[in-house]
Amino acid sequence: DLLNTIIFRVKQRCRETGTSLITDIRTRCIDFLSEYDITALFSNLLDNALDATKNMPNSFIELSVTPHNSKAVIITMINSCKSDPFVGKYRRLISTKKNPWRHGYGMKSVQRVIHKYKGNSRLYYDAANFTFHTVIILSRKQ
Repeated sequence: DLLNTIIFRVKQRCRETGTSLITDIRTRCIDFLSEYDITALFSNLLDNALDATKNMPNSFIELSVTPHNSKAVIITMINSCKSDPFVGKYRRLISTKKNPWRHGYGMKSVQRVIHKYKGNSRLYYDAANFTFHTVIILSRKQ
């Protein structure tokens, strides 16, 4: 129910901006996550994706949550993104919002959830297709 509420809010914002939202979330995939972790993970990922699609014609967000096996779940998100969001020698994600020192906590919250559930993540930018990819694997057992 909580994830449905988060997605409903995002879907409304997508309608306002003309961004296409496609979701494929399999039943009982995230039933092991706490409500706090569901909020931290999906709200931050989807809010960042919405920010990346701003002012892009034909923009989209695709979110998939599927079981990997009985012990893990895979969360995949692909979204439109105008330019490579990684900066600097160490290729870090830096907030593009006003007052960046007050932002950037969202991805730290995502990383905290990934660590808590003994997971892994891969984030990368595909310059040829102007897309940002997020792949997260979470273990069902902490």
